[in-house]
Amino acid sequence: MNTEIKHRVSNRYNLREESLQPFMVKESRLLLEFSAREISFALIHVKTNQLLFLNNLSVVSSGNADLPDFEKLISEQQTLLENSKDIVFCWKTPEFTLVPQNLLDISQLPQLLRAGGCDPEPDEVCLYTSKSISDYHIAFSIPAKVKTTLESFSEKTMFFPSVYPLLNAALQTARINDGKIVVVNVFDEAFELVVAESRKILFCNSFPFRSPEDFVYFLLLVTENIGLSNDKESFYFCGQIEKNSAIFQLCQKYIRHLKWMDRPGGIEISNTFSSLPSHFFYSFFQLHHCV
Repeated sequence: MNTEIKHRVSNRYNLREESLQPFMVKESRLLLEFSAREISFALIHVKTNQLLFLNNLSVVSSGNADLPDFEKLISEQQTLLENSKDIVFCWKTPEFTLVPQNLLDISQLPQLLRAGGCDPEPDEVCLYTSKSISDYHIAFSIPAKVKTTLESFSEKTMFFPSVYPLLNAALQTARINDGKIVVVNVFDEAFELVVAESRKILFCNSFPFRSPEDFVYFLLLVTENIGLSNDKESFYFCGQIEKNSAIFQLCQKYIRHLKWMDRPGGIEISNTFSSLPSHFFYSFFQLHHCV
């Protein structure tokens, strides 16, 4: 199998690893976010919270395999993996379910996922978040080959589903707003949707889509089913979506209060990344505050 790698965002958002001094890496946290089509790496200095390195790649596999050659991709970042202070890894997966703390049984993770409407594949590993959020743990699955690839770094690697930092951010934003909010995180051909109010998660799921019409249909279906007003509640968007995109333009026809998530607080952005839209990689950067 051959894996073709392309920069998904402009090269001005990518710093070469060679520009980093060894001591900077040793004092930094490495963030990894994988999906079947997209991979992001970021290095954040733990003491200063400065973003030192960001690389976002589009991955295309040829051959019979559905997933890219993660072992090859990881080996290309060997220096960062070996020398970083710790690693926070998240997988963009639709296979997750919220489990109340008192019902969490680690030996029954596949059953818990199936009870939540998920169907883990035989070649997937079932995990759970050791940290709870709003009295829930999240059971999720990732490809076994991804877990195996990171096995040698398992002692300093923390695993999360990509929805975990989004839930964290939604609860924080709802507390500030003192009301119900909707947070939408857009990535490659799918989006995560969280509805929250102060200290309470009202809805959490992910949806695949192929067109702007699909996107708006799922979004409005959820809000209608849980009794939200498209004229009253605030909808916060983040991820790799532009203001002039067809999706956002169509959403504006149906939703009055559309807003962008600001960059997570505490992350110092240098001039190198100053032109990066503040809502890009929001949930990815939020990972830094989840450990």
